[in-house]
Amino acid sequence: VKYSSDAGVTWTTFDDGTSVSASATVTGLTNGTAYVFQVSAVNEAGTGVASASSASVTPYTTPAAATGVAGVAGDSQVALSWTAGGTGGSVVTDWVVEYSSDAGVSWTTFDDGTSVSESATVTELTNGTAYVFQVSAVNEAGTGVASASSASVTPYAKPDAAPSVKASPENSGAVVSWTAPAANGSPITGYTVTATPG
Repeated sequence: VKYSSDAGVTWTTFDDGTSVSASATVTGLTNGTAYVFQVSAVNEAGTGVASASSASVTPYTTPAAATGVAGVAGDSQVALSWTAGGTGGSVVTDWVVEYSSDAGVSWTTFDDGTSVSESATVTELTNGTAYVFQVSAVNEAGTGVASASSASVTPYAKPDAAPSVKASPENSGAVVSWTAPAANGSPITGYTVTATPG
C-alpha cells in the first residue's frame, strides 16, 4: 500500500506488516491534506503492477477549540466574538454557542440556526444577571471541543423612570424627592433633576 500527497509525483509505502486482506487503514496522515493511494499484490513471483491511483481523499477530525471568546453587554443581550481554531481538515459548517448563568455549572445552547460567522448576538437574556459563554465549531466529523469560557458579562438597560416624584417649596428653591426606579441590571450612579416653570 502506497500513498502520495503530491498527486502521485512521489510515493510513500505504508508499513502495515503482512496482510492478505483486500483492505487497509492507513494511519499517520495529516488532516486536511489530500492523498491518493495505490496497491500492489505480492506472490511468490514478486510484486505485481501497481493499481491505478485512487480518487483523492482528505482525512479530517473535529475542529480545534476557538479562542478569545468575548462579549459586549446590551439590553437583554450580549454581542459575542471569537477567533476560530484549526478546522481539523474539514470546513467549519456551524458554530454552537452556549451560555451559563451559574459560572459554567450548567449550559444552555443558544438557538441561532446555522452560521459560520465568528460572532453572534445572544438575545433574551435577563438584565442584571451575569453570564459566561463558550463556543464550539462543527464540521463533517462532528462538534469540536468547546472554547474556554468568556469573562463574565452582565446585560443591562437604562433605568426606568423614577416613580412618585414630590417637590416641597423652599425660599428660592424646592426639596425634590422620589422613589428609586428599577436599575435594569446596572447600578444607578446619579440622577438628573430638571425644573420647568409651572
